[in-house]
Amino acid sequence: MIEKWDGIHNVNQAEYKGELKVIYPSINNSSPTIKAIWGIDQLYSKYTFCEAKYDQNDIINGRNVTYERKHLVVFCMDVIRKETILYLWSMCREFQYEVSYDKFTLYFYPNSKEDVDYVNENLINILKSYKTPIESEIIRKITYGFLRNSEISVVDNMQGVHQARNIL
Repeated sequence: MIEKWDGIHNVNQAEYKGELKVIYPSINNSSPTIKAIWGIDQLYSKYTFCEAKYDQNDIINGRNVTYERKHLVVFCMDVIRKETILYLWSMCREFQYEVSYDKFTLYFYPNSKEDVDYVNENLINILKSYKTPIESEIIRKITYGFLRNSEISVVDNMQGVHQARNIL
């Protein structure tokens, strides 16, 4: 578990400048909250949902306009397989994250090179097989990455964030 936590910490520092906030979803009609504090439930959870904010600059009528955008970041510590990915997306749908966020990054913790290969080769097709199709606009907003597992080589681990690609 410590290596997984370290992986999350490293991603938070490197990719999000330590600004990731944990989403505590609405349960039993409670209000969802977003906090910088990681609770024990999130540390031991198989799925942790976080939010990051980023600025997007556009030119409108010759003027620079900056918009604050929201980025959903999900850490998946479950065994990597089709059912895991479908369950992860079902939670995104259940909590209506699909319409609430401008970007999505899914991080997986691979136990082998085969896990990395499986995600690289199948992620988008699995998401497309979801019972209610995911719009292609949403698919274009999805990136994914892998947390470092010291038991597999750095080359096989493929650390970093990758654009989800459409494999037919």
